[in-house]
Amino acid sequence: MALPRSLKLFLPFLLFLLFGTESKAQQEQIGEPLISFSYTQRPLSFVLKDLGKRYALKFSYSNDNLSLSNRITSRAKNLSLPKALEVLCNSAGLSYEIIGQQIVLRQIAPRKTTLSFQPFTQTLRGIVLDEVLKTPLEGATVILISEEPMRAVSTGIDGSFTLEEISIGRHSIKVTYVGYQETALSNIQVVSGKETMVPIHLAESFEPYAEVLILAEADKSLAQNALIFSSVHPLRADEINRFAGSRQDPSRMAANYAGVLSASDQRNDLIVRGNSPLGVLWRLEGVEIP
Repeated sequence: MALPRSLKLFLPFLLFLLFGTESKAQQEQIGEPLISFSYTQRPLSFVLKDLGKRYALKFSYSNDNLSLSNRITSRAKNLSLPKALEVLCNSAGLSYEIIGQQIVLRQIAPRKTTLSFQPFTQTLRGIVLDEVLKTPLEGATVILISEEPMRAVSTGIDGSFTLEEISIGRHSIKVTYVGYQETALSNIQVVSGKETMVPIHLAESFEPYAEVLILAEADKSLAQNALIFSSVHPLRADEINRFAGSRQDPSRMAANYAGVLSASDQRNDLIVRGNSPLGVLWRLEGVEIP
């Protein structure tokens, strides 16, 4: 027997209500009630108290980390406990965790927006010159003392130096070089628009020292003239008194050697191997005696 048309249209709706009610009853029997709520600008303390009273829920939280005076607006209808808690926490800015019979609520920390800041840097160039001669000084040490850690570079063959990636602002440098006075420059302004060029002039350093006296002892047994190799007889002061008849007279002393004669006792002329006494040269410590 065929069913009336009105009954055919009403039958699916009837089956839906039947099985839907049965499923809802089964969930309530196994301890998972469907939760429904609707709150508009209600304090969080009221919402938690109302849900706990209606569905026997036990909320756990810290009063220091959770602001119960915040007003929230949230709605849910016939949702399972996890989904209902998710809707509620999203509205209140919370997170939850079910531990046993307790629902632990925590405040979600706001995300910190970090802005990447790249500091502006610039290059510092310069040249180190002699203060008087204006010539470049190779190998001078340039130290940047206004930044930590300090940086040091050496000048090239043309006296130039380069310090790269220096922060914008005012800086100080120190320059040292062997034989020159140490020089420090401060308030060097480094700007982002262009490189900074610094000329540096170093003055020579003069350090007074004590007088140094060098004495050399000559071998008195040798001739003072290094070009003479033979027939040399040096006359020493201590030998004057040892020769007979010398009477502290060098000419009389020289007359004691072979081939040397004295012209007379009245003069100091010496005749050496028959040569004229005019050819004899007398010197005292290298100075000719006429």
